[in-house]
Amino acid sequence: MDIREYLGIWRTRWVSILATLIVAVGGAALVSAVTTPEYKASSQLFVTTTGGASVAEAYQGNLFSKERVTSYASLAAGKQVAQRTIDSLGIDITAEELIGKVTATPQPESVLLDISVLDPDPEFARDLANTVAAQTSQLVSELETSARGGSPAASATLVELADTPASPATPQWTRNLMLGAVAGLLLGLVVAVLRDRLDVSVKTPHSLTERADAPVVGVIPREKIPKDTRPVLFGTDRPVASEAFRELRTNLSFVGATKEARVLVFTSPRAGAGTTSAVAALGVALGEVGHSVILVDADLRAPSLATFFGASSDSGTSTVLAGQTPLDEAVQPTSHLGLSILAAGPLPPNPSELLSMVILTDLVKELRATYDFVLIDASPVLQYTDAALLAKSADGAVLLARYGSTGRTDVTEAADKLRLVGANVVGTVLSAARTKSGS
Repeated sequence: MDIREYLGIWRTRWVSILATLIVAVGGAALVSAVTTPEYKASSQLFVTTTGGASVAEAYQGNLFSKERVTSYASLAAGKQVAQRTIDSLGIDITAEELIGKVTATPQPESVLLDISVLDPDPEFARDLANTVAAQTSQLVSELETSARGGSPAASATLVELADTPASPATPQWTRNLMLGAVAGLLLGLVVAVLRDRLDVSVKTPHSLTERADAPVVGVIPREKIPKDTRPVLFGTDRPVASEAFRELRTNLSFVGATKEARVLVFTSPRAGAGTTSAVAALGVALGEVGHSVILVDADLRAPSLATFFGASSDSGTSTVLAGQTPLDEAVQPTSHLGLSILAAGPLPPNPSELLSMVILTDLVKELRATYDFVLIDASPVLQYTDAALLAKSADGAVLLARYGSTGRTDVTEAADKLRLVGANVVGTVLSAARTKSGS
């Protein structure tokens, strides 16, 4: 993958990145909020050696002091100084607990030793820092004094007493939030790439073409649809979707069908791909340019085409196939130019048996002779056999896949199932696509 592919993934999955970033920053804020504030008090020791009458001796003494500072740091943060401090202050904590509060740090290339103490009580932190420094100085003096007496070879002088800290040293809100933001951003970028690699749904026209082995004849953008409504996605109030269906109308004229014999079955691998919505809008688009079109609701399991046009479902495909209603009585006009609809009718107990009857072929022939276009809305091909039965009597089948929802494997299986019965898969449509113009 090159950088452009990564940028494309991150642009598409910006919600995942933002969510991860928010969670990470929120986590950092939560940790900071629940962390007990601790105050830092610091004192300082100056390490020197005795003697040094000449310049050379003074230089050697300075080197000796620098070497001694590291050793004294270990003493300051050690158990003996901790116990002396406890005894001096008369406090009720263990030496190990005190050691956990103390940090002794030699300043680079110097003879200074910084002693810091962290504690929730600022005054107690100050007292501990000063006492640890004093006890370290005393212990150094004892250790550097010869058993024969005399002056100590080196000393650690307390040169800076700790003051009472005014503000806590931890938690460091700014640092924590910045670290949380950086970590969240990096993690979000990784999560976005992993989700994309693990995502098996169709998201591009190229992927759809590859999986169905059929050209993409339309890309329908995602549209905001109010709850419990079924609007026709074609008209002046939906310019982006309308243009997409005009393009679909044009592309279908180049996939082998002709004006005189154009009977197309629209189906999808599984429910939820927007097949009925596409059939309704495409029918209006074809009628717009003067064609006579009939929409046939052959989804006899979950029909909904009639609701797009306010048509009655008292009669329709099921009653015509059962011989209960003449075709001309079952067909209903719509308010759209050149567009009629054959609703599903009452739900039959045996949809597959009804659609496998010989009368279906006669019905298709009659509709073909009457209308320029016959668009048949069928049930999902992987869930039922209905679409395959219908596709055998049609000029071709159009397979719909929903962006980010329809699996790539499902597309392949659906196309194979249609071809297995001799159906001609003339094209595919990617629905609910996230495009710059339609998102």
